[in-house]
Amino acid sequence: MFVPGFNIIEGIAIDYLYCVLLGIVKMLMSLWFNKTHSSELWNISKKLELIDKPLLNISPPNCISRAPRSILKDFAHWKASEFRSFLFFYGVFCLWKVLLDEYFQHFILLVEVVWLLNQKSISSQSIEKAGNLLRHFCLLVQALYGDRCKTFNLHCLLHLPECVQNIGPLWCCSCFWYKDYNGKLRKLFHEAQKI
Repeated sequence: MFVPGFNIIEGIAIDYLYCVLLGIVKMLMSLWFNKTHSSELWNISKKLELIDKPLLNISPPNCISRAPRSILKDFAHWKASEFRSFLFFYGVFCLWKVLLDEYFQHFILLVEVVWLLNQKSISSQSIEKAGNLLRHFCLLVQALYGDRCKTFNLHCLLHLPECVQNIGPLWCCSCFWYKDYNGKLRKLFHEAQKI
């Protein structure tokens, strides 16, 4: 039944695990590191060793569940938590002076937005700032990377501030907890006969 003034979208969360981490962050990193795009300005596949060496030398605190893995050898097997760690902790350090400045600054916009929307307590000013930064980020995507990056995940980014305002921080409604429990459930199955 249609109720005037009620928006059904308000009750639906955009999951930042799939939209941001496994969507946008993975897409950007794939563009930067994949050799098939080596002729593009933003591609740094020839400089991967400059990123891998400092990345592998990082000793993260125990609040980070996975130690950094090589981009050269293990990128295809990275998990969402590794993309999260790269976004929040390793990316700025590893990409600085390796990625061209306009692409680096563009990445920093995403880092700041996700950081703002992932806090335990988020002010309305932070939500407004995140919305402005996201619009700027999304507008620059086409100019910097072309039409290939105009994806549904990119569109969903624009709705993150509203989602956070209606439901809460990104971390409170992400699929991280569900994926963790799926792993625990999977360990209960040993054979088809002995569940």
